[in-house]
Formats: sequence, structure tokens, C-alpha cells
Amino acid sequence: MQPLAFTPPLVKSVPNNGHTRELARVGQGVPFEVEQARQMSQVLGFPVSREGLTKLYESCLEGSHCYITDVHCEQGRVDYAVSWRDHEGEELARAETHVARHPDGSLELHRSGVYVAHQCRGQGVSIKILEQEISLVRKGSKHTDSRVTLEAGGMSVNGVSERLGTYTWARYGFDFADNYPQGRSKLLTYDSYYGTEPAASRMQAHFRAWANNHTEPPLTQELHKLSRTIQHPWEMASLKLNGHQFPVEVGGEVSRCHIGKAFMLSEFCENYGAVFRVNDPKFAGAPVARQAFTEQLQSAQARLCQEKSQLEQELQTAPERALARLRLRGGSEWIPKLEALLQKRQDLKVQIQETMDGICGALLLRGLRNQVRNHWTESTQAVLREHKERMNEGWPGSLCRVSDRPALYKFKIKLRQWVSRWHLTKN
Repeated sequence: MQPLAFTPPLVKSVPNNGHTRELARVGQGVPFEVEQARQMSQVLGFPVSREGLTKLYESCLEGSHCYITDVHCEQGRVDYAVSWRDHEGEELARAETHVARHPDGSLELHRSGVYVAHQCRGQGVSIKILEQEISLVRKGSKHTDSRVTLEAGGMSVNGVSERLGTYTWARYGFDFADNYPQGRSKLLTYDSYYGTEPAASRMQAHFRAWANNHTEPPLTQELHKLSRTIQHPWEMASLKLNGHQFPVEVGGEVSRCHIGKAFMLSEFCENYGAVFRVNDPKFAGAPVARQAFTEQLQSAQARLCQEKSQLEQELQTAPERALARLRLRGGSEWIPKLEALLQKRQDLKVQIQETMDGICGALLLRGLRNQVRNHWTESTQAVLREHKERMNEGWPGSLCRVSDRPALYKFKIKLRQWVSRWHLTKN
């Protein structure tokens, strides 16, 4: 048998497109509370508004409503949660963010609790979030040690454990955190036991245990030798052997995949502290991330374009089915198409109007209230409170702006604002 050799992935030279026009406007619009705004500005190094931060994140998942909730500020640190909801309030994705300015001046953004619903996967959501957050850290600090950190591992989704993080974040260029002086993030405390052995050595040992369990000699001995050459997570994630695939279970479904992915998604691969150093010119994960970002975003964009094209065709051939889909998700760009359909299909007037109301956010309050009654989750309660605040301020949705809404909606908002001002004057 020929000795096995690891071949690193080909790296394309592509620009980093993390800086966006949304980032330039991150301080504009409806503000945070005065003290929150002051502390967030101190930590991040630049002013940020509640509306600006929301718009920054909402672009990560098209056709959804985005909310910033659970904002907590203390000296040198900011925590907040982001939730993306469909038109009836069901959660499509979520993420928790923890930002700290360290005594040496470096800025750390720690990511936790990332979840993307199955129907929204394949759209590059995690990468889009990561791009925006890398840009936030770069905007706030030029320090070489500024970084995005996380604990790469599994999480429970609807009661089913999914071990996606160990593999996913490795593909996105995150390195073992203990390869660097700062080590694993200390912003959150995790239950996993790590001991004193470096993460690379632990992964090598776990890979050998996996090989003992899933392969036969002489392949097992060759994999033992190969394991000692693995120094970065992405080297393991990209490990492939022609003619060899292994079973792996994710979310209760079994599939077959290449050797590195099969190991990293198995119970043999432990969680590990991971880091992406955003300003370090020598950071080895940067070219890995550039390639992964480019390929994933191109694939996601192609998929979205195909879905939109199919949906537009369905509006003509099977409008009931298309309306059912748009009633849950769809941006304000669909409003003119729905108005045109209404001119042709008066028999669908009720369904079309409900769909347009859903896109404009008219169904969100009812949907969120129903969720609170049925599930009573802290996350949904926080989103409901945020949505009520937006309605009081005349900013009822991030998906469809006030200026985009029908005249009746704008009139109601202006009337509410006028009544509020009149009440304050009289009292």
C-alpha cells in the first residue's frame, strides 16, 4: 500500500468582501438606550445604533425579520442576541454575540449558540454572519491580536444532537485557539473538559481512536502515521482518501462522506476552542476562509436565484402554492408582483392580500403572541418585546421600511405618533 499524504486545499486569491455598505451605516437610525449606546461605543470603538446593527445582520438571511435582543453592557464588554424570524414569527436562525475590549487594546468577538433551521441551510447564513462580524472587529480595532472566537462543537436542535460545528468552523479557517498566546476564549464558561494537552494533540489521538474503530489494517496504521501531521483543524476537515467513505449520522440521518468529515462529525471528535485572527497577516486560516467563503457564497447565491426564479414562475402557473411560500418568507420586492397578480386573479384577492400583509409585517405580532402562548420561550418573549418597541417608535419592521409600506400603514403610524405627542403635551 502506498503511503498516504495530506494535500492542502488549493487557495484562490480573492478579495475579502466582508466590509459592506450596511457596516458604513451601522451607527444610523433608531438608537440604543443612552447608557447602552455609550458603553457599546466604548467597547466597539465606534458608534452603533439599534436599527443600524439590525440592518447589518438582516442581510444575512433574505426575506426574514431580524431582531437584536437581550442587550447587556458592562465595563469593557457587550452581549446581545440576534434572531431571524419568518412572517409569522417562527425562528429561522439565531446567534449570540459577546464582545470585549481587552486591557491590551485588542477586540474579541465571541460567537455562541448559532442555529440555522434546516429549510434555510445552503444559503450561506453562517458565513454571512461571520463576514459581518469580522468586519465589525476590523472596524473597531487594528490590533494584531483582535479576533473572532468560538467553541467548535455540537448543539441540540429540537432535541436531536447535531455535531456540525467541529467540521464547519474548521472549513471556514478557524484554528485551534491554544496555538496562540491568548488561548481559548474566557468570555463564556463551557462544561467540556480540556485538560492541559494541546487541542491538536487531542484531535490526533481521537482520530487514531476513530481509525481503530472504523478501519482495518494496513489502512489503520497509515492513518495513525498521518494523524501526527495534522496541526490545524482545516487539515483534518479537508482530508480525503480516494475510494474511502464512511457513515456519519447528523440530525438523525445517516449519510456517507470522506474520511476527515466523517471523523469530525462523529462522537470521537471533541469540541475545541477556535479562533480567527482578523488582523494578523501571518494567520494561516485566512486563505482557507477566503476560498471557503467564495465557494459557499457563490453556491448560495446561485441557489437563491434559482429559488426566486422558480417562485416567480409559480406565481403564474401555481399561484396558491407560491402565495403559501411567500406568506412565510419573501422580501418587499415581491409586493409589485403580487399587486400585478391581484389585477389578474380577483378570485385570489384574500390570499394575495394576506401575503402582502405578511411581507409588510402585519402578521408578526399575532404570530409572536401565539408562540409565546404555546412555547413560552425567553427568546420569543424578547423578540415580542422588541417588536412592540418598534411599533411604538414607528419602526414596525426591518424587512419592509415605513416608506415602502402602503398608505394606510403609514397613516396609522403617523396617527399613533401624533396621538403620543399630543398626550405628552397635555400631561
